[in-house]
Amino acid sequence: MRYVPGTHTQEIAVHRDTFAENNQLSRGQELVVDVNEAEAVDVVLAPGQIALHHGRIFHASSANQTDDRRIGLAIRYISPRMQQVSGVKTYCTLVSGEDRYGHFHLTEAPRSVMHPTDREMAHRAITEGRKRLFAATC
Repeated sequence: MRYVPGTHTQEIAVHRDTFAENNQLSRGQELVVDVNEAEAVDVVLAPGQIALHHGRIFHASSANQTDDRRIGLAIRYISPRMQQVSGVKTYCTLVSGEDRYGHFHLTEAPRSVMHPTDREMAHRAITEGRKRLFAATC
């Protein structure tokens, strides 16, 4: 992973959708700001290691040079008082405390591996999420 330290303190940077085939992101998102590569820091990960970072920090990775897949997973921890700017409810799992705000569709803990009810809820969440994610691209 390659990071530019301190950029997490800035406002969310403008991105553009490239839909590039060699970009693993859903819409091939790239920053539209000048990045001072001299400030960037490489964090080398061994196979099986993970990197955790703030969502706003400028980050990137080079092409996967191995024969094995690269897996990306985004997990966001937020307070129940947070709300989508659009006001649209997304799906979340409450990990502690209680939700007194109702800004999200709360999911239940999984019942078992591949339980039909859990699969149906995941399908609904993914379908609704894709509609929002790609709404401006149609």
